[in-house]
Amino acid sequence: MTNTTLNFPYDMTMDYANNLYIADSSNRRVQKYLFGSSFGQTIAGNGTSSSSQYHLSLPTHVIVDTNGDYYITDRGNHRIQYWRNGAIFGTTVAGTGEKKDS
Repeated sequence: MTNTTLNFPYDMTMDYANNLYIADSSNRRVQKYLFGSSFGQTIAGNGTSSSSQYHLSLPTHVIVDTNGDYYITDRGNHRIQYWRNGAIFGTTVAGTGEKKDS
């Protein structure tokens, strides 16, 4: 029997306008689905795993604030990224980006 990894989103949330946001961990991005739409758009990350400000590595949670900006838990990079609505890169607001051995 073959061991197959399934690619499921890790988390999702909705904003005040009922738009859906999905932390698409396996594809290293966050997707936004406008209310009533079945097509999403990538709002953070681009599918490349990296610790640069333009990329995500295993995004697991997303929170949308009242300004429409995003806070993303980037588990693979051990950080929380803040992405302004419409931005092409994020800013680290917590974490170092490096795994600490305990």
